[in-house]
Amino acid sequence: MVVLGGSPNVDQEVEYPFLEAEKAAIRQVIEAGKPFLGFCLGHQLLGHVLDARVGPNFRRSVGITEGRLTAAGRRHPLFQGLPDSFPLFKWHGQAVLSPLPEHLEVLVTSPDCEVEAISLKGKPYVVGLQFDNHAACRMDAAAWLEGDRDWLSQPPEVDPALVLRDAERLQELMGAQFDIFFANFISLCRSL
Repeated sequence: MVVLGGSPNVDQEVEYPFLEAEKAAIRQVIEAGKPFLGFCLGHQLLGHVLDARVGPNFRRSVGITEGRLTAAGRRHPLFQGLPDSFPLFKWHGQAVLSPLPEHLEVLVTSPDCEVEAISLKGKPYVVGLQFDNHAACRMDAAAWLEGDRDWLSQPPEVDPALVLRDAERLQELMGAQFDIFFANFISLCRSL
């Protein structure tokens, strides 16, 4: 199961009733021992389902930041072949918050968000990524900037020109690194 991002917060079931069904489906996938990969909201939903706290990050995180693998991340099969430090494409105000329950481990962290990636201990095929490197290109960044114009204009404001420049400058590198990550995920799924 792959769950992408979106505008809702994990606790907004009244406004977004589909969240209850999505959380139930995530639980079923995990209980069945099947692979799960969540991006942004998908990462937050995974954290919520696995009893982590999810709430406002200490700051809105939009654009490119530098992520760093933790010791657990360096050992994790999904990050094999990637450097210890790499760019992350970010687009969120909520986050999975520390401290995590003992059954979860942080795989990636950054100055913009303490918990950038998580995995369920003993199940490396259950992973959440707060970042959106699958969409790290100028075209997607431009579409997201347009679609979220109102949210991005709230303090602190985001510099759209900087986001676009960074996305264009780093899209090839981030795409190549995401290809490695996703190939690792597919290999891990095939090994189950």
